Amino acid sequence: MTALDLQPANLAARRPVDTQLVGGSFFMLVLLALGFAGLLSDARLLDGDPVWAKPTKFAAATLVHLVTLALVARLLSETLRHGWVMRITVPVVLFCSVAELGYIFVQAAAQQHSHFNLATPFHAAMYSAMGIGAVLLTAGAAVIGVLVARDRTAQLGAGLRLGVALGLIGGTVLTILVAGYLGGNGGHYVGQHPAGGSVVPVFGWSLETGDLRPAHFLALHMMQAVPLIGLALDRIAPARAGLLAILAAIGWTGLTLIVFAQAVAGQPLLG
Repeated sequence: MTALDLQPANLAARRPVDTQLVGGSFFMLVLLALGFAGLLSDARLLDGDPVWAKPTKFAAATLVHLVTLALVARLLSETLRHGWVMRITVPVVLFCSVAELGYIFVQAAAQQHSHFNLATPFHAAMYSAMGIGAVLLTAGAAVIGVLVARDRTAQLGAGLRLGVALGLIGGTVLTILVAGYLGGNGGHYVGQHPAGGSVVPVFGWSLETGDLRPAHFLALHMMQAVPLIGLALDRIAPARAGLLAILAAIGWTGLTLIVFAQAVAGQPLLG
């Protein structure tokens, strides 16, 4: 072993990508704990909501995303798991995750918005950078989904293979679609949500006007729901698991688009 082999950068480059994703997941778990601590100890509000509510939700969502990618990475054959595509994709996903959450937490600590904040050139630039980072963070899932679909040496049932591929790729496309519209809309609502208006408990989604967040939630979590459905189908209906996984992906996509169209039309989720 040479001195060059002992350099930290080389050791990091040789670390399995699924281990890197697990490390990123633990980091998000720490941020999630910090967010909960903020909710319990800091009574400040931002637009009527606890200032630490958004960082906590984003930490939880990013944690789920990274855990999902870590589990999927372990399904890949050794060749693809350690190939150049994963060695590029995973660090990009992790960098965007840390940068995105870092800025959200810093803004929360300053009692300022991280999203839709165009108050200064700096904040406008950071909001644009967050948009690019969010696309890269999400698109990483689609890249891994394509690898799963093409990895014929991985020992996967048809339901799980198609569930992962369609869930990650479809979830990426839908998330970018909904998030892109949301960003251009300048806010979550389509219409006016009255102060003190009814919302969905815990989630805070409006029951008074169009709200783009339910569609965003469905789009993002297609990446977990459809793979889990595919896994279950391999066990309960292996002969038809592939076809049923495709139907599940189509159904989830249809539901997401219906909820999205409802919000765009200014109609509340349960209206």
